[in-house]
Amino acid sequence: MDNRYEELSTDRSDCRLSFAAPVGVLLSCNHIYNQFLFIDDSAENLKRFEKQARNMH
Repeated sequence: MDNRYEELSTDRSDCRLSFAAPVGVLLSCNHIYNQFLFIDDSAENLKRFEKQARNMH
């Protein structure tokens, strides 16, 4: 779920922020924001992505 952030949106484009933005990006004090992305089996994913890339050619 996301909401339109009026302060950064224009009449031609929306700036969408998630429900967690007030405790992350919009936090009013200095803070460090970390994000981790875990890929279960990177070798298998790489093989699958390379196959998809070949199929697109």
